[in-house]
Order: sequence, then structure tokens, then C-alpha cells
Amino acid sequence: MPRDAARTPAGPAGRGVNAPDQGDRPDDGAVDEPAGLSARELEVLRLVAEAHTNAEIAFALNISVRTAQAHVASAMSKLGARSRTHLAVIALRRGLAPLDPPDGD
Repeated sequence: MPRDAARTPAGPAGRGVNAPDQGDRPDDGAVDEPAGLSARELEVLRLVAEAHTNAEIAFALNISVRTAQAHVASAMSKLGARSRTHLAVIALRRGLAPLDPPDGD
């Protein structure tokens, strides 16, 4: 059996998990995400770039407003943004958010 196909015992959900090879990073949600952002931070970033408020982001993602605020703050820190507007500009310039939102607005 190849080393990367090795399995560890079943996890909490009853599914086996691939054993990491030496030097592999654990799946922390940011491993393959652009700019070191987690998948959720990237979702929030795209909504910020569409000018949504924290309350609107929270509603859209079914999270609390406080959690939305935390994701915005984390994205700002990781990208070096000084404000929400600066965060949106960075997202657009780096191609992390589409220039035209999905609904065409």
C-alpha cells in the first residue's frame, strides 16, 4: 500500500482519515486557500467586497453577527487592510473577489 494511502482509525464521524505524511500540514481550513485565508474568511471577504454589512453577512452565512465581525477582522489582519473599504479594494485587486457580483449588480 502506498504511503499516502495509509489510513488512520475512523474519526468521530466514523470515517477513516488519511494519515499525514511527515512534513504535511494539518487541515486547518487555510492550507490551500488564497492569501492564507480560511474558506469562511474568503466567503466573508467576497461579501464585504459586495458592500454587505456584518448583519447581512451573518444572515447569508447563517452565523452570528459577532462571528461575522471576527471573520472580517481576521481577514483584515491577514491582508493588512486598514478599513473595510481597504479590505474590499485589496480583495478586488488580488482577484479574491469578483469585480461583478454573481447577481450582476
